[in-house]
Amino acid sequence: MNLFKESKPVSYTMRHRPLLTNFNDAHIAFVVGIKVKPYHAVCVTKAGRLLFSKQTPATLCSILERIWQIYRIPTYRQVIEAWAQTMAQDGPAVRPSLHQFPGPLRVASCGRRSFWSPNPNNEAGLWFFTPACSAIEIHGNAVTFQTQTGSRVIHWSAKLEAETPLPVSQARVDLLAEFVSRKALIIQTYAQALLGQLAQDQGLQLKHYPAAHPAPQFPLSRWFLQEAHQPDLQLLINMIFGRSADETGEFIETLANLQQENDEKNAKK
Repeated sequence: MNLFKESKPVSYTMRHRPLLTNFNDAHIAFVVGIKVKPYHAVCVTKAGRLLFSKQTPATLCSILERIWQIYRIPTYRQVIEAWAQTMAQDGPAVRPSLHQFPGPLRVASCGRRSFWSPNPNNEAGLWFFTPACSAIEIHGNAVTFQTQTGSRVIHWSAKLEAETPLPVSQARVDLLAEFVSRKALIIQTYAQALLGQLAQDQGLQLKHYPAAHPAPQFPLSRWFLQEAHQPDLQLLINMIFGRSADETGEFIETLANLQQENDEKNAKK
């Protein structure tokens, strides 16, 4: 994907490429998937500086999800419901493509800050930080948007090569942006309640963060285990057991075998 800053092309062929050492959403404005060996992404800061990463944009999203995992499980059901509301209000022209979009799983949110893409399966696609990016508009084979640092506004555009139309529509982008806002509000609300409760536990009083007693994270309801997608189940398992993937698999298999033995014994009675 070709990137333009104030209508001037941005080159990825720097002799000494500055590397991304800390994926900090406070500084990143957006990420472009690239195929410039050995790099798979270039992160653009709010000031317009390029930082190269060997991780794909989707992997960077997962990194943030792990950092913000304290918010994921207790807000999961509300986020799923927000996605269902988003799906229910879309138009016939948008619905088929949205059904293929793993919305709740491919939007990393921490309060109003969200990292998302309208086409997350495209390795050469764009991923936006909100509210760092605004005025996102689709124009045939190009997408235009703005970033802001202080009082300075930078106009960007990104185009596919060979004048190929973008695989997403303006309607899809607008709908996903609305879902991103819904998810951000859910997580921000929970974060504020959690902060108020933690402050009360420590004997502190924060004027804008009253204790709200958020629902406990455990025990988890059967709904979560039935509805959660595989990456979420892996996250849950790692949080509870703190085991590697191989150890976790063996542990679960042992539990399953014991349960099967108990079921067989009960069936014979």
